[in-house]
Amino acid sequence: MTHFLQSDGTAEQLREYAALRSLYHHKEADPHVWVIPRLRGRAKAGMVAIEFDEFGAGRPENIQAQLFADLMTDLDLDTGHGHYADAAPPQALATVNVMSLFALIDRCVFV
Repeated sequence: MTHFLQSDGTAEQLREYAALRSLYHHKEADPHVWVIPRLRGRAKAGMVAIEFDEFGAGRPENIQAQLFADLMTDLDLDTGHGHYADAAPPQALATVNVMSLFALIDRCVFV
């Protein structure tokens, strides 16, 4: 989809895509943090490195959720959390909901 938007997409299609993706990007890294206490060794170190990057590598202006919100602002879209949920198709909501569900299931064990 992003290749299409880059080469052939309209501004309105980009706005729609960003609005629907905002449901995911506003909290993209948050559920992943829940797995860190359940990991060990190299897996834990790798996940912490990924999350460090997601959360801006120590620089608030580089937090990826904020960068996405800045894009939305540039596209004149509302950056409020869940603002576009009512307009989202079930597939978009399912992806976001399953991330939260798996993050809350404490029985999941990763090695």
